[in-house]
Amino acid sequence: HYDEIDQATQGRFRLGQSFPACMWDQDFLEHIYSKGQMSAVCCLVRGSGLVFDTDLSLLPCNPMTELKIGKYGVDFTDKDSLVEYLHSDKLKKIYSRLRGIPSIKCKGCKLFPRCGGGCVAQYTNYTFDELMALKEEYKEMLTWKK
Repeated sequence: HYDEIDQATQGRFRLGQSFPACMWDQDFLEHIYSKGQMSAVCCLVRGSGLVFDTDLSLLPCNPMTELKIGKYGVDFTDKDSLVEYLHSDKLKKIYSRLRGIPSIKCKGCKLFPRCGGGCVAQYTNYTFDELMALKEEYKEMLTWKK
């Protein structure tokens, strides 16, 4: 299906990856990375962005709507107190735990810098080994037919 999407969009699309990179067909992964069509390593793992919900609660990422890690008017009230809060021991501990390596199998993996082990929110529902078991189930989808 990739070739159809690539052609229909004239190559102007990006896949947002939530699975660990080791689940994908490696030739396909290299191909879409070389074309700039894969986005991976979310703002949570990169530490590059803030997500607020509609009541101005700070969230670690978009899918983690129930994990409120701060609130405007309570934990911070302006940009200076927000910066201070973001550098607090409390938030450092939360982010350190969320950004941990999901599996010992990721340690030293050459793909880890590209994927960060996949979507952090996935690990609230699955273990790394459970996601790897899905690889076989999704094999056709994750394999590139050149």
